Amino acid sequence: MASAVTPMETALHTPELVDDVSSAETTETASIIYDAQVAETAYNGGRGDCCEGDCADECGDLCRSLCAPTWKVRAGAVILTRSRPDQVVLARPLGGLIQISGGEDFDFGYAGGPDISVERRLGDGPNSVEVRYFGALNWNAAYDYGNTGDIQIGPINIPLAFDVNANYQSKLNSTEFNFRHQRSDRVTWLTGLRIIEVNEQLDYNVDFIVPNLSGVSWNSSNHLYGGQVGADVALWRLSGPLSVNGLFKAGIYGNDAQNDFTFRVLDTPLVEGGASDNPVAFVGEIGVTTAYQVTQHFAIRGGYQLLWISEVALASDQAQAMIDTLDVDAMNSSGDVFYHGALVGGEFTW
Repeated sequence: MASAVTPMETALHTPELVDDVSSAETTETASIIYDAQVAETAYNGGRGDCCEGDCADECGDLCRSLCAPTWKVRAGAVILTRSRPDQVVLARPLGGLIQISGGEDFDFGYAGGPDISVERRLGDGPNSVEVRYFGALNWNAAYDYGNTGDIQIGPINIPLAFDVNANYQSKLNSTEFNFRHQRSDRVTWLTGLRIIEVNEQLDYNVDFIVPNLSGVSWNSSNHLYGGQVGADVALWRLSGPLSVNGLFKAGIYGNDAQNDFTFRVLDTPLVEGGASDNPVAFVGEIGVTTAYQVTQHFAIRGGYQLLWISEVALASDQAQAMIDTLDVDAMNSSGDVFYHGALVGGEFTW
């Protein structure tokens, strides 16, 4: 028995009979072919056959986005430097106006700490959640001023100082939780919550016959809680294993800022002061990273990060506020600080 000949077969094998095929039959056949192609490539709650294997290129940007791994873990280190404190007077001769110690004396250099992030895709769609921590960063800067004679350090007058040295310590920690939405193969939007801690301590130790006879200390802390928005942008991505990404974030934070002041003699506190404040802070972050895909599941990453934090209480600013006002309860929570440096590590995906 002869099988029925479809309109498409008629068009392929006997084109001279195409005119005999009705327009309705032609439209129906074209619709069937189009629907089959759409069903093969469209996202309908899963990735479809086009994403089997190495995510076939013919599926376009949509498929490559949806073929992203379920888990992405990045582990490495940040190596950052803290900006120098502002050029403000921290100590001066007793009764004088010239400067003995200023904020610009303290050069922090670089410090390293862990940088770990974990990202989990939500189903087969373009959304994911991410948590990142970097920190345990601890900078120290010291300066020896030698024999200064009579000196005023902050609000404290110390006569006949034999030797004065200062030590400035600064610490940074950052934890963030982000929701990420992949808008296209190149742009991913993010929004989330972030906690940042900036803690600093500035100590002046004064010798007079007895080492460390007296000391003046400021201990400032900032606990920032807030929200941020940003974008993760593929700046350069070729068909090879090398890619370059840019990361941009900005957020508004409430800052629980505190400052504690102590003047001690032979480790016994004689004068204490301090204050607290709750300014609204801004945090901005810019990063550029380069990744080289070594295997299907592992890449090497390196890059640069800049972090700007405003409206924070910095130890040097507290010393400057007290030397100007002679008030042990004075406080300045309008400082700005920058951190920048290198990112290095690896990325594991599966």
